[in-house]
Amino acid sequence: MKLADFARFKKFMELTMSDNEGEALSALRMANKLIKSEGLTWTRVLDRSIQIIPQFEDKNESEHGVTEDELEAMFEAVLDESNGSFREVVQSIYSQWKEKGFITPRQREVIVAAFRRLRR
Repeated sequence: MKLADFARFKKFMELTMSDNEGEALSALRMANKLIKSEGLTWTRVLDRSIQIIPQFEDKNESEHGVTEDELEAMFEAVLDESNGSFREVVQSIYSQWKEKGFITPRQREVIVAAFRRLRR
């Protein structure tokens, strides 16, 4: 989509929040027309423009009862003791945590379980 068209699209979307029902509906129809003229669908537009960020736990609240500081220590221990492809997976999860500030509940579960296996 050209920059000028994208600016129009953003304006249309702002207008959809108008309290004037006619204005809001007209803006939505104009946005739909622009999307269709670009050969796009709302699914494609939303998949590309909205980043879903899973809610992450507070430092003191965790599904596994693990604080962020404890998780950091678990990462260190698991990375020190693992090798091969599993270490690569753990490193990837750790990199995501450092770069984005969160990991998914399933990723957290993997790290906690690996740490607990080490301590047995």
